[in-house]
Amino acid sequence: NYSIRISAINAFGEGPYSGVDFTTASLSPVSGVILTTEGPSSVRICWDAYFIPVSSYTVCVKRAQSGSCDQQASVFPPDLCYLITGLTDPGDYFITIFAETVDFGSSSGSDSVITVHGTTPTPTPTPTPTPTTPTGPMIVIMQEQVTIEPDSE
Repeated sequence: NYSIRISAINAFGEGPYSGVDFTTASLSPVSGVILTTEGPSSVRICWDAYFIPVSSYTVCVKRAQSGSCDQQASVFPPDLCYLITGLTDPGDYFITIFAETVDFGSSSGSDSVITVHGTTPTPTPTPTPTPTTPTGPMIVIMQEQVTIEPDSE
């Protein structure tokens, strides 16, 4: 909430203040967020271009819902994707994307959650000439939530 006070000053002195109160609206979050698996411990996150000019996007990856970023990267237009790597520890990863606009500051955050379960690779049997099921962690994507689970034998 902001207040602006204006008064006129001339040869007769300063006039009374006029006051205006107003509240600035926050910018909407980045939209169209899509997560795709890129390997056993990495995910590519992509989003739609922001509706006003953007100087950069900030991608923040945290292990806790609050606090500072464990991984942080700047992505510059026209790029609209970022590869998140190092998702090896079991638990939740919270991903937030901010648009850094040219004229209006940062947008509110667009939140996604990745849950990693059991990333210890499953032992593989002795190689055979027949195809086998891949082993190790697997990432399953549901809307804006990604889950990494070990393969079952």
